[in-house]
Amino acid sequence: MATNDSTFTRFAKLPKELRDEIWTAAIRPDQPGVHYFTIYNRSDEKESSTIGDDAAFIMPHPEEPDVPSAVAAPRCNRSEPNARSWITSNPSTYLIDGGLLTACKESREVMDKHLRALLGVLMTKQVTPILRHSDKNYNQEKDPDAAVTASFVQHGERRYFRVKPELDLFVLQPYDFDTLDDWWHFGYSAYIFGKPHVGHIALEYGPKWASDFESEVGFSYCADGALGCVSRATTNENTWVENLWFIDYRIRRCPEESLLLDKRHIFHGVGCRYVEVQESDPGWDWNQYYGRDNAFSFDFHLYEDLREHFEREGHNWGPAIGILACEREL
Repeated sequence: MATNDSTFTRFAKLPKELRDEIWTAAIRPDQPGVHYFTIYNRSDEKESSTIGDDAAFIMPHPEEPDVPSAVAAPRCNRSEPNARSWITSNPSTYLIDGGLLTACKESREVMDKHLRALLGVLMTKQVTPILRHSDKNYNQEKDPDAAVTASFVQHGERRYFRVKPELDLFVLQPYDFDTLDDWWHFGYSAYIFGKPHVGHIALEYGPKWASDFESEVGFSYCADGALGCVSRATTNENTWVENLWFIDYRIRRCPEESLLLDKRHIFHGVGCRYVEVQESDPGWDWNQYYGRDNAFSFDFHLYEDLREHFEREGHNWGPAIGILACEREL
């Protein structure tokens, strides 16, 4: 008799302990993950209309209807850099175990136990999309490994995902740098960040930031576009963020050398990892990297430019700033 190798109809007859082990093996590794999102200004009618169904949905309180968050499907397809998709070429860790949230009661229980997530959240394919950062059991201060839950729609199907606001890396791709002016307001309308408070946010570094800076020395905080947006992200208004990272994809490994990973942050995506890099760390090809537009030089000059402005205006520095390299699996 012909069999279908892609199905196993007797799974329910396996011992409960073995089933739990199988569900556990299907969960993403217990290490800091990476999550890509487009971010946009929900108050901008044009942007909200353009984002449409690409937005992630949440329910701030059990009695309130679900509303779109300020995060949406990312742009990760290199062949179509402006196309948003939750699935195509998305290296986000939230795709790994999202299916376990709706597979069955056992898989949800294993997920809740593994992630120490919100208790009492019952997820089915028919229910309203949910994010319950207001749940009485959710406490980031007491449990930094706590997870929050949200959902998105892909091809008419509701899919759920979980993220760990304190531990994971959130790579944010602004829909429009000019309209993302208020980082404090964004933190409270993104919702995926819980309290809100998040340990790690990253922006994809653009070499044009450096050339724009040269024409805005002394005024970078008031600049338009990406430079102004990044400058304002460093202020104390952004204190809900612990660390702000710049990802520079041009930093490459020297395959014959070992990396210095001691006391370095590492975040794991699908088919890649993001590694904290400090200037002149061994194992990286610095000969091919250094130039006027490198991320380290930009970070240094931005600090020098903003320091006087902050002192004059009474601002304090917000998140710590660092550089990440992306290593892709071959």
